[in-house]
Amino acid sequence: MGTSISELVALEEKLKHEKTIDDLCIEDEKSNTSETEDIYLKIYSSGTLTNGEIIYATSKYFGHSRFSDIAIAMESVNDYLTDNGICYGKVLILAEISLLPNNHPTFPIAFIRWYDYCSKQHLTKYGCSHMKLINSYDIIPFDSIVKVVHMVKRSFKDPKNSKILKDSLVILGFFKDLHLKKLTDVLMVSVEEFHYGPYSRFWWKMSTDKENATFFPLRIGQKTKTCLNSRDFFVTIVVGNKNHAFLPGYLCQSDAYISQIESDPSNAISSVYLQIFENGTRFSGPLVLGWQDEDIIHKLLGDVLFVPISIIIESLKIFIYGIGISSQVDWLNAGSGYKSSLIYKFNGNKQAIYVSKIEEDKCILEIYQDNQMKKKFEGETPIAVWKKSELMKKYNGNLLFGLENSFVQTLIHQHKVKLPICFPKNWNDYSIMKQIYNYHLKRRTIANLNWHQLFLGWLEQESPIIELYSQLRILYPNNHKFSDRELRAWQSMLRDVGSYNVTPWSNKESEVMYFTI
Repeated sequence: MGTSISELVALEEKLKHEKTIDDLCIEDEKSNTSETEDIYLKIYSSGTLTNGEIIYATSKYFGHSRFSDIAIAMESVNDYLTDNGICYGKVLILAEISLLPNNHPTFPIAFIRWYDYCSKQHLTKYGCSHMKLINSYDIIPFDSIVKVVHMVKRSFKDPKNSKILKDSLVILGFFKDLHLKKLTDVLMVSVEEFHYGPYSRFWWKMSTDKENATFFPLRIGQKTKTCLNSRDFFVTIVVGNKNHAFLPGYLCQSDAYISQIESDPSNAISSVYLQIFENGTRFSGPLVLGWQDEDIIHKLLGDVLFVPISIIIESLKIFIYGIGISSQVDWLNAGSGYKSSLIYKFNGNKQAIYVSKIEEDKCILEIYQDNQMKKKFEGETPIAVWKKSELMKKYNGNLLFGLENSFVQTLIHQHKVKLPICFPKNWNDYSIMKQIYNYHLKRRTIANLNWHQLFLGWLEQESPIIELYSQLRILYPNNHKFSDRELRAWQSMLRDVGSYNVTPWSNKESEVMYFTI
């Protein structure tokens, strides 16, 4: 479908008189090109920001429309009423413009509808920017978009004419490209960077079943409804709260009443109840969210690949949230993917998170404090990396990794026997290779990848050596950008199918890596 600039202008005029944008947005999943008016224009249904967030402008997202709300950095803050230099808009079209055909430079743009403050005298409500959509449209540079924002819709009655009005509260958060999965009354999303990242110990809760106690995840987007004093209250789990940007947040809403994003669900519910009834009754957030309900916990554990465990060493509570295996005796047979964390003081008496993990051929210790990583150490073994840090010297590194615990060793052994033994002679056996692919790569790379072809082609070539990066380029789309996590997953898989890394330099010196069989 070709699109010209004049059509964008016509669309802007049409939008001013329409109540919905679902059927008006120009979009083209195939991104065809128009040469109308000597301008070459490609329309896209989505685009990726430099921070990894995905922006959508489509009416065909899993059967629904999806037009992202965004934060925009303004060049001149004196000309507009801004939120610390930020304005907000809703994306209607994503496109690239070129003045010449073929491979000439392109200019990525977004056609947006602006949000404005509901009141110039009262810019915020309940700690959030108080916004409304207005009939004002602009084309902006794509790189002026800072991040995706979440607009919480509010409905209320106009006391003068009893009309139902709508406005929005901007909730700034670290929202990813997530397709929410609906299971009865629970909307659930599992995000690896939170549930299996440095702050993971805060994204899991322990069930109250004493006989079968287990951790279950706090799902981003989980929305729970409860009725209190004949009113419906909705509690939603989001990323970030008023105290910490990466920990769970709880947002409670009842009609036009909304809480701040609290660090505790009880505070969120009780604060809204207080607004409505002027009554300081406290309610149990965990009870409202159903954390004592076996059926809800079962749903929350759906699709979970690894349920963390917690062990106690004297006064230290070590949280194990990843299990990897290897034949390394110095690692007590743990391997790439093993991750644990503990909380201890750092730089004085202030608490910090100590993350111990194994990646490829090295052991890593990271220290997080004040929403950022403060220190990072690398070593050949758990003992070596903790010794290098010169911290908590009364314990050895294996103990602080959690590796000397008998239950952890049992998990490592159980994990080890699940993966088949594989050598190059087994590469033609797709069933064996698929098990190893599922373990190392499936969740860390793109879908519909002909990954098996790399190994089949390797067997057919005369030389036993390949350069990994160039071989991967053959498999992936031309515009694919490899993440460090994805490349590490490939290296782990190559190791477990019987190949060896023979690169004569470190990966810091060059991204070129040689493997042999």
